[in-house]
Amino acid sequence: MNDLTKFRNLVVPAVALAAIAGCAGNAASPPEAVTVVSPSTAKAQLAVGTANLFGTITGMNVVATMRTPSGSSVLLSTPTLTGPFVLPATPGTKTSTGATIADGPSASEIATGGVISGTPQVTPGTPASQIAATTFGIRGGLFANGFIPANADNVGNARVTPYTQPLYDQNDTNAFVPLGGPPAFDPNGNGEGTRDGTFDPSVLGIYEGLNIFAGVTPKTGAYALSVVIPTNSGNTTIAASANLPTLVALGTVTAPTFVPSGKGGGTFAVTLPGGVTDALVSVTDNGAADGKPNCHLGNPGTAYYTIHATASGTVTLPDLDGPKTATAPFAATPTICTAAQNAAVQNMSGGDTFTVQLIGADYPLYASNYLFNLTTQLPSIVGPAGTDDITVSVISAQTST
Repeated sequence: MNDLTKFRNLVVPAVALAAIAGCAGNAASPPEAVTVVSPSTAKAQLAVGTANLFGTITGMNVVATMRTPSGSSVLLSTPTLTGPFVLPATPGTKTSTGATIADGPSASEIATGGVISGTPQVTPGTPASQIAATTFGIRGGLFANGFIPANADNVGNARVTPYTQPLYDQNDTNAFVPLGGPPAFDPNGNGEGTRDGTFDPSVLGIYEGLNIFAGVTPKTGAYALSVVIPTNSGNTTIAASANLPTLVALGTVTAPTFVPSGKGGGTFAVTLPGGVTDALVSVTDNGAADGKPNCHLGNPGTAYYTIHATASGTVTLPDLDGPKTATAPFAATPTICTAAQNAAVQNMSGGDTFTVQLIGADYPLYASNYLFNLTTQLPSIVGPAGTDDITVSVISAQTST
């Protein structure tokens, strides 16, 4: 398996359902109890910090990875995070897979205190009422770049979208899907990210490795992570720990305004507060303002773009980082379609609508991503002060002219 194949299977995982289904004959051994690598070779790591969400909500930022020597990960895992943090007092709503992650922790986690966990795998056909409620339920696990709902769910969902951030507040008007795109996240180096025709069309971007818990109050002290990996021959447990030495929240950030080039790209003037050493400008193109197909011919729908910044200043979004056309000549398209570019290919009356959000951190958020560490089990994830703090701006809705 080459590095790019591992990357495709893991960052936006396509769970090996054929292998899983092959074990379905034994009711005592759930079909999810399968791994494609030796779990005993996996190593996990953990870091914790504060979160400043939109300048109005505080929370806890958790950075966790689990990888094997080859850089790949397991197919299934059940994580448990413990520490001196305080959970919100109101429990979340349980889904059919036992997860309460959308709007709060589970009632049992609140009662126990200082625990965020998942639910062990269940036998296929188990009624939802019998699946224990936890933050992650049976779908959520720890994988190479963080917590994502990538465990098989007995229904057969193979394509995985990362959790909407922030966790416990996914219906917030400023909530976002942490998918990165070009120019910062560009696996084939051609300026088109995962929309270059070599990935499954449903893969819209790269998971950015964000796990931000809204309303959770972090405290200084020791944190522990335990990850149970089920296999047909028994369970393996991988552990990691972290110490949060101090609580220093980062300042509030503001989403920058787009200055278009007139050709599909443009610039952003980024301002980073003190302590922020790593930042992502996240741009989400939602298509033409009038709802008609835009200049991303053959690739309708949302397009994700990301620019990496390490200091205040002007950053550039290239002109031609749009999804490759689905039909000949299979060419790159404008990044954010202008009104003129839309009019040139359709009977259009306006440019694209898009949102901008700024994410700032005091740890190597960008460099630790799995995309840049295909063979690194333990990438550097801790900031120089021993904390992993993050700050996220409100969403700024804008329209291309």
